[in-house]
Amino acid sequence: MLRRCKKNFSEKNVHDFRVAIRRFIAALLIAESMKSIGAFSRIKKRLKNRISVFGELRDIQVVLNKIREVDSKSKYTFLMELKLNFESKEKELRKRLRVKISRWKDGEIKRLVKKANGELMNIRKPEFNSIKAMLLDSYKVLVNRIRAALNDDPYSIHRVRIALRKLRYKVEILKSILIRPTEKNIELMQLFQKKMGEIQDLTVMIDTIRREMEKRLAFDKNVYEYLIELRRKRIEVFMKELPLAKRFKPAIKMRRER
Repeated sequence: MLRRCKKNFSEKNVHDFRVAIRRFIAALLIAESMKSIGAFSRIKKRLKNRISVFGELRDIQVVLNKIREVDSKSKYTFLMELKLNFESKEKELRKRLRVKISRWKDGEIKRLVKKANGELMNIRKPEFNSIKAMLLDSYKVLVNRIRAALNDDPYSIHRVRIALRKLRYKVEILKSILIRPTEKNIELMQLFQKKMGEIQDLTVMIDTIRREMEKRLAFDKNVYEYLIELRRKRIEVFMKELPLAKRFKPAIKMRRER
């Protein structure tokens, strides 16, 4: 994934790289639930730093995508100015990132992974009770954030999205030992993730336009109001579906002791 990013900082490559890191972190958390190893926290810290490095570029690419979507329906002079501005920012940021990631050395991460793997190999059998507790903790976080989610607070929905993403990655890794969620409900988790992602993308776009509006006196308020209304409608529809998340409660297959 990193090699692909080095060659081309496309939206897909950046997104796939960040997802790959998050999935790896989920695998580390599963392993950590079975045995506490110091190397895990150092690996996670370095990997999270790599996600954050691409955060600004990801936001810029989200804004540019939303501009293209909105402009395909209507012409907004304000958006065209914003598009040119952000294309320039993206170009400059790509240059800086290319220099930065060329200096990344993975030797330390590889050594830490090797050390952690050696420790894990000493575990004679999986600690299913520990895995079950870890999954249920993740599910409880999701439930609490769902209860706190509000129609007029898109950031509360974003917090649900983060909790669901963490649970979903763990479930996908462990699905061979789970009786729940079912494959169908894992697909529903992916759909929920996509819908909340679209709401978050709109929020990034709205926040960007708000900042631009504060900088200038001349702007087209119609596009801002259009995006606010679009997000409101998507949140309203999604909130009605959110109770289905109770189907995501994990359960491990019962295994007989030999």
